Amino acid sequence: MAENQDEQTERLLRRLVEANDPMRGKQIAAPRRSAAELRQLADQRRANGRWPGANRIGVRMPLAVPAGALALVIGALVLVNVLPSGVGGRAPAPVAMMAAPAALTVQFPGEAEPAGPWLRELALRIARLDEPAGSGRYLYLHVQSWSAQTTATDPKTANEVVARDERLWWAADRSGREEITALPPQPADTALAGWLDGPPAEAPERWETDYRPGELAVVVESPATDPALLAAQLSAHEPFSNGPQAVTRAVASMYRYHEMTPALRAAVLRVLGDTDGLVYRGQVVDRAGRTGVAVSVDSAAGATRDLAVLDPETGVLLSYEQVALISPPRSAVRAPAVISYVLYLAHGRTEQIG
Repeated sequence: MAENQDEQTERLLRRLVEANDPMRGKQIAAPRRSAAELRQLADQRRANGRWPGANRIGVRMPLAVPAGALALVIGALVLVNVLPSGVGGRAPAPVAMMAAPAALTVQFPGEAEPAGPWLRELALRIARLDEPAGSGRYLYLHVQSWSAQTTATDPKTANEVVARDERLWWAADRSGREEITALPPQPADTALAGWLDGPPAEAPERWETDYRPGELAVVVESPATDPALLAAQLSAHEPFSNGPQAVTRAVASMYRYHEMTPALRAAVLRVLGDTDGLVYRGQVVDRAGRTGVAVSVDSAAGATRDLAVLDPETGVLLSYEQVALISPPRSAVRAPAVISYVLYLAHGRTEQIG
């Protein structure tokens, strides 16, 4: 029986595509994994929503193709199904723009003066503060944090963020408890201020971890109040040789674990004040609505800015954040954009956990 037009067209298309197959006639190496292993991997990816090929372009060809359009159809088939991604003018799939919190409005957003003189003067005032020492077996720390996925190229994960309420109690023997509650992703123009008094009981995800003596790891177990010694301790955590941004990041990390007495706050301010590269951004209102003074440092050839907000009366670090000034390659971030921030809400001593 003679072939009808549909069958003839389909056979011709198949032969032309096969003739342009770059792997035609080449020997394919044996797979490194067994069939059972490959099936297991596929099941895992399907369960995680990462099914291979989910982002690839699919083409459905009609069986009947007008003769005048046959050459265009064949060209499209070869480009889509044969050429690798990025070849022949095929652009990668666009990545959805990430919705990030609005940038803080600082007093001096452009050219700014060095922050050293202000930080050193503040350190002198804080060292003279007469604050009563805290009492209680446990140090209690409360922070809230927000961080964005900055390297995702899959549109399904491009807008993922992690927002958390974190509470930590720990004793001198490094025992204690940590409670972490998941917070909802925030709209671009709001902060986590609605959670400052504690997440609601119906919060969807919450994790509690109890630490036995010696199990809790902290940043700088016993911070020194001598600026030189403290600088050495902080550099062991975040090497200062990496640049001035390492100093601010080490301070931000240490603040998550310690009661910041006036003497320790003064030492921190001295370390920051002796760091070249920090600039004075002036007055700012942080994401918890607190008025402070911002200092910042740019790194990665101007691609990233670290910004710290300090209370000008007490010298306490109120908040800390990182801003992408240049969009990372193949990222959902569209600079300038906030990529992470931390609100430091409480630090002190207590006799009980909870």
